[in-house]
Amino acid sequence: MEFQDGTIGRIAGDEWFQERATEHGERAWKVFGERVDVVYWDVGNGWSSIISVIPHDGQESHIQEFWDALRQTDDE
Repeated sequence: MEFQDGTIGRIAGDEWFQERATEHGERAWKVFGERVDVVYWDVGNGWSSIISVIPHDGQESHIQEFWDALRQTDDE
């Protein structure tokens, strides 16, 4: 499933930043969000494919919240 790059950051939280995640490949990025960090692959033209969602406190509920919010933006 592919998403616009900016969508991932908005859903990760109000205060977020990103940096390259070269350990996952040349086109990989990591978004550092409020509750989760998201590693994604830049597929080109502003689109991305999510590799991993990592909760800060280990709670899987935060992962599910992220995916639910992402699905909602896809429906809009």
